[in-house]
Amino acid sequence: MIAKNKRRKKRDNEASLFTSILLVFLIIGFFVFLIISNVRINKERKELQARIENLKQEIREMEKKKQELEAKINSGTDLEELEKKAREELDLKKANEEVVVVLPPEKTEKEKKEQEKGFWQKLLEALHLK
Repeated sequence: MIAKNKRRKKRDNEASLFTSILLVFLIIGFFVFLIISNVRINKERKELQARIENLKQEIREMEKKKQELEAKINSGTDLEELEKKAREELDLKKANEEVVVVLPPEKTEKEKKEQEKGFWQKLLEALHLK
């Protein structure tokens, strides 16, 4: 009987030791999980904060651009600017107005032949091998 009690106590001690070790590992694993989760959440928070700052900067730039456009709308020179752009970019003219276009001078025959020559022909002529 005494031997049975000793074996039983030894098994109980081993079982409680195993349970204690298992419980310690579970607690440590839980804390490691919490730490890793916290690190991941902090990383995401920093990325989101940086994104928020970028968006705030874009908003400031857009508001500044909006103010500039509103100032242009409110200015009295809009018609003049519109007319200038129509003349320069769209090549428009007013009624009864003549437009003069200055063309570049035409190339001479020598210039045309020189332009038609390839790189190697020009190089050979430069070296006087032809």
